[in-house]
Amino acid sequence: MVVLGLMSGSSLDGTDIGIFKFTEKSDSSVPDIEWLKTQTYAYPDHLKEKLKKSDRLPLQSYFALEAELSRYYGQLVREIIKNGQSVDLVSVHGHTVFHQPDKGFSIQMGLGGVIAENAGLPVVTDFRNNAIALGWQGAPMVPILDRLFKSKADFFLNLGGIANLTIFEDNHSLSLDVCGCNQVLDYLAAQAGIEYDENGKLASEGNINNELLSELNEFDFLRQKAPKSLSNQQVKSFYLPLLSSSQLSVEDIMRTMVEHIVEAIALELKFVNDGESKKMMVSGGGAHHLTLMDRLKVELAGLNIEMVVPEKNFIDFKESLLMAYAGWLRWKGLGNFIPETRENVLEVSGGGVYLPANYNRK
Repeated sequence: MVVLGLMSGSSLDGTDIGIFKFTEKSDSSVPDIEWLKTQTYAYPDHLKEKLKKSDRLPLQSYFALEAELSRYYGQLVREIIKNGQSVDLVSVHGHTVFHQPDKGFSIQMGLGGVIAENAGLPVVTDFRNNAIALGWQGAPMVPILDRLFKSKADFFLNLGGIANLTIFEDNHSLSLDVCGCNQVLDYLAAQAGIEYDENGKLASEGNINNELLSELNEFDFLRQKAPKSLSNQQVKSFYLPLLSSSQLSVEDIMRTMVEHIVEAIALELKFVNDGESKKMMVSGGGAHHLTLMDRLKVELAGLNIEMVVPEKNFIDFKESLLMAYAGWLRWKGLGNFIPETRENVLEVSGGGVYLPANYNRK
C-alpha cells in the first residue's frame, strides 16, 4: 500500500510530503517501508500569513481559513498524482491551532472530507483526540515510529518547532515535549531579516548571556513531570515577550536560546539516564543547526550518551514518515499510539477516515 504523509509543523516553513510503500510481512508485525518520494512545498505567502494568526481569528474567519487550507492540501496531493505518482491513502497531520489535553482537546486545522474530495483519495486525519479522550497527552505522536528503530538508539530527539523526546521503558514510551525550539529560533532570525539561521551561523557569532539564560530556564514547563506536551500558545506566550524585550544583540539572544534548549534537553535526560553508555538519535530541522548540534554533542558526552545523526532525508522527512505510518496503521485498524504510562494497556487507533464520493474500498 502506498501512503502519502503530509506534515506541516509549527514553524510554518512549508508542507513536507513523503510517499512511502508499506508491505506487510507474514513473519512480523512491522512492515517493510520503501521511500518513494519526498519534497517540501512552501506555503503561498498569503496562506502562511493567515496561518500565523489562526489562533486569534473570529470564528467565521477561522472556518473559512480551514476550508482554504484543506483545499490547498487536497489540490497539492492531486497535482502530485497528476505527475504520475500512484497513491492509495493520504495521511494528514494538519496545522496545529490549539493543543490543550488538560481541557480535553487538540485542534489540527484540516477538514478530512474537503481534503479527500480535492485529492480524490481516502484521507486519515485528526489523530490525537482519541488518546486525549482517554486522559493521555496525544503528543508527541512520534513514539509509534521511533519504536521501529529501537535497535539503533535508546533515546530519540526531534528538534522541530518544539523539541521533543521519546524514551522507551518496558512496553510503554515516556514521550514528552521539552521546550520551544525552531519556531523560537526562526522568530529570532526574522528579527535579523532572514528566514532562518542557516547552519546556526548567527548563533555562532553570539555570546551566552547568563541573566537571560536564567530567565529562560525559569520556564515552569521544564519542571513538570512527563508525559507532558507543549502548545504553540505556551511557546509564544513565554518566549516571545521575554526575548523581544531584551536589549541584547540578536546574535547573543540566539546563542543564549541555543544554550537553553541544550540545558532543557539535558535536564530531562538526567531524570532517566542510569549512567550506562547510551545512544540518542537526533532528527528534525534543528539537526541542521550546527551550533546547536555541536553544543548538544558536548553535553551528551558528559552524560555518556552518543549522538546518532541519520542521513539527511530521514532528518527532514521523519515526521512525514510518521504521518504515513500512523495513517497506514489506522487504515488497518491497528494501534498508532503507544501507552504513555505503565498503567495504560489500551490499544489506541486514532484518526478519522474520510472517503471521496463513489470510492470503492477493495
